[in-house]
Amino acid sequence: MKKIPARILLPIIMGLCFILENTVSFYFAHTLFYGATKYIPHFIIVMLIMMVAYIPRNQVLVYALILGLIYDVYNIGIIGVYFAVFPVVVYISGKLLHYLQGSFLMVLLVSIFGVAVSEFGAYLIFSSLKSVSIAFLPYVTSRLTTTLLFNMAYFLIVYFPFTMLLKRWQRENKGISATQVKL
Repeated sequence: MKKIPARILLPIIMGLCFILENTVSFYFAHTLFYGATKYIPHFIIVMLIMMVAYIPRNQVLVYALILGLIYDVYNIGIIGVYFAVFPVVVYISGKLLHYLQGSFLMVLLVSIFGVAVSEFGAYLIFSSLKSVSIAFLPYVTSRLTTTLLFNMAYFLIVYFPFTMLLKRWQRENKGISATQVKL
């Protein structure tokens, strides 16, 4: 049986990741969003940051723009929030991973940083639009820290299987990569 090329699998997996993020948000909404602490899944950002470690940044920026637009249309209703945030996070993460010559630990730390930038960027945009009413300190204590921990757990679960696919993508594309991540 012939293997499906990684260039075909990658968009499928990113689509499934989008569905998983929304499914987790929907089915666990009471647990995740209501209560003293809130856990916001940012699975797409985590996957995009892992991608930028293995795939040239410009190609990942295309994924970030498309997924940001779809995310805005499907989840937010205001086009432009994540359409802007996703590419900015990918760009910054790509630059960081390029200079840090990322290992597993560096990709983890950059992923945490990327989720924080994404969450904080969205918070700033929504607070400037007056569509969020939580003050900054309660936001950090009840939402940002728990969101970072939740997404770090997701990273630890998907890192090794997803990087195997990304390494296969590299082999299929003759190893062209913006950064070389070592395990």
